[in-house]
Amino acid sequence: MKKLFQIITFAIAPLLLVGCDTTAERSTDSIAIINEAHGYADIYTAERFEERQASGEKFVVFLGADWCPGCVRLTKEIQANQEVLPAGTAILMADFDIDTELRRDYGAAVKHTAIYFDENGEHVKTKPGVVMQDLLAHLSGTSDE
Repeated sequence: MKKLFQIITFAIAPLLLVGCDTTAERSTDSIAIINEAHGYADIYTAERFEERQASGEKFVVFLGADWCPGCVRLTKEIQANQEVLPAGTAILMADFDIDTELRRDYGAAVKHTAIYFDENGEHVKTKPGVVMQDLLAHLSGTSDE
């Protein structure tokens, strides 16, 4: 019986890993739909982050993970609703597992966290458990925090 269990385990385990990405890499190709009338969302890179800090506009970095259902939901919501972002603003979407320096620098201890920046590129706050309305409130200046 033990031998049968070992055979099944070693035969099936590799099949379960097929399609699993075991590398800590992601595409950094732009996904932004840039339109002067509204803001945009894009994949986080150090270069895009520096551009946003120098832009003179508010922005948010959203730290999510593709294994987090809530993060995936919010990421899809952000991408589908770029036209509601205030003009000139942006949301950069970072990977919680890959962008560890960003997490450390801004005190993001858990996934599904937003890091808010003002129009001077200065860090305002780090907030876990955000929803789309939180992001919009910061970007539009209607947040009461």
